[in-house]
Amino acid sequence: MSDQWANWRAMLAGEAVDLGARGDFPSGYFRLRPWKGAQLYEQEIVAIWREEGSDEIQCWRSKGKPATTALEIDEIFEGNDFAAIPTHIYEAVVDRGEPWPEIYMTWLPTKDITAGVVWTEAWARKFLAQNPETHDEAGNPRAVVGNNNPPEDLTPDKALAKRIADVGLLVKGWLDKIGGKLKTAAEAETLATYSNKYKDLENEAVNAHKVEKEPFLVKGREVDAKWFAPVRDKAIAGRARTLDLIREFTAAEDARKREEAAKAAEAQRQAAQTHAQRHDEPAPIVEPPKEPEPTKVAGLRGGGKASAVYKVADYYAFATYLLSLSAVPPDLAECLDKLATKLGKNGLVCPGVEKK
Repeated sequence: MSDQWANWRAMLAGEAVDLGARGDFPSGYFRLRPWKGAQLYEQEIVAIWREEGSDEIQCWRSKGKPATTALEIDEIFEGNDFAAIPTHIYEAVVDRGEPWPEIYMTWLPTKDITAGVVWTEAWARKFLAQNPETHDEAGNPRAVVGNNNPPEDLTPDKALAKRIADVGLLVKGWLDKIGGKLKTAAEAETLATYSNKYKDLENEAVNAHKVEKEPFLVKGREVDAKWFAPVRDKAIAGRARTLDLIREFTAAEDARKREEAAKAAEAQRQAAQTHAQRHDEPAPIVEPPKEPEPTKVAGLRGGGKASAVYKVADYYAFATYLLSLSAVPPDLAECLDKLATKLGKNGLVCPGVEKK
């Protein structure tokens, strides 16, 4: 190899490198992602090099079975996430036993790996800065504000409220530092991390609320099951049957009254016409019968009349009528707003809808 370290240096610089054929892994210092369940500081270290004047590959690893051949070295990396580390980090951790710096315990998420992103210190700092509770916009750890370990005497709700308030202080301090308004895309990206943190905290609050409320919901469902179907719903069903019979009766009574009124009006009209003919007078105008009063059942709650239920038979006709009014009814406006939001969240932008 003309420069056995070239690919390793390119990886440190964030370049996507073609590692070449099997059995020819580049020389350099690398770390491997710990197995699931292990601590990040337990990540394995691997050093690979060629002796001066020889192409024979050498390997040292901090864990596992020593690799003695080039193919065994390939097997170490096969199926594992790995990242290049600079010489000074290797010497600090291996030779002097120092702990891993925080940025060297971060790993690319799957979406970045798929996109061909290469791990670098700059990427790690930006990744850590995505949690403004624990790191500033440069990825440096926060030591005071945003501590995730609030006083033990705080209840979970007050502890989370304190964290939200702490993030609010961070946002205020950062905005004061940049003059209160965004001027660059980088500043917008930084503020987006705060927005994301607020969303994370909102999700924590929602989930914690669900967990705390669930026992009450379970007990409430038990009470519902005890009283609704076996007791209340039977009364509802019985009342519905009686109301149906009452409606049938009142409808028949109303029809009988209308028929009697019509007959009386017709008899009056004929009598008036006969009288006019006998006395050679013009035929009088007879008013049409008045609509009789609806039949009421004494003692029936709700005004003494079986209540009617109205259902829409033609949605287009009914909606057209409502929209033709001088002002859209508030109930309809609320319903349409909810429907527009639901459709918009599913990616459908409808005519007449504005996103706010």
